[in-house]
Parts: sequence; C-alpha cells; structure tokens
Amino acid sequence: MACHELKIALVLQAASEQPFLEGYIAMLRHVATAILERPCVLIVRGDR
Repeated sequence: MACHELKIALVLQAASEQPFLEGYIAMLRHVATAILERPCVLIVRGDR
C-alpha cells in the first residue's frame, strides 16, 4: 500500500469514530482526491 493511501486510510478510520467530523471527512475526501494526483514524496514533506 502506498504511503498516501495508508495515511488517508488511517485518518478516515480515526475520523469515522467521531460523528461530528462528518463534514471534515467530506472535505478530507475532496482533498484526498487532489493528494492522490501528487507524488507521495510531496505529501510526506508537506507534513513537516
């Protein structure tokens, strides 16, 4: 599994446990679509 797929999966799993984050999850999926179009290296560097 690619690192960005793992990261998105972990965030969605954590967010799914918090019902009040449904709006955030919708936004995250929109952002994730853009993230998936970029190299994984840029995502890792963006976290620092």
